[in-house]
Amino acid sequence: MGHTFNTNIHPHFYMTKHTLLHFPHGSAIINNTSINAYVGRLDLLDYTSTEGAIISFHNVGRGIRVNAVAPSPVWAPLIPATTTDKALKSFTAPMGRPAQPSEIATCFVLLASTDISAIPGQTLHPNSGVVVNE
Repeated sequence: MGHTFNTNIHPHFYMTKHTLLHFPHGSAIINNTSINAYVGRLDLLDYTSTEGAIISFHNVGRGIRVNAVAPSPVWAPLIPATTTDKALKSFTAPMGRPAQPSEIATCFVLLASTDISAIPGQTLHPNSGVVVNE
């Protein structure tokens, strides 16, 4: 469990701690998390816990907007390289397939835009049809 925290949450903490003083008022931090922070996975308890911790970064303050993107399965090179054939068959979402990275990228562009500066502390859920109630 410690290795997962060292990989998934400690970098968020230390990066924010060391760069926060350099961010001007109105800056935006966009964290990448996972649908698992909201739906949970007993088989991935350590991972799910770190994703929930990433959501907690919404309250940085200092006039800096902090938001997150929590997608459902996304087809990335890591998936076939690290997943068993059996797990690959169930790697899907209600729309019948995992999302493509390009389908998720626009969420980050939106959150980085100053056009939505009145939307801090939110999580976008490009989750291919999974209903999530925050």
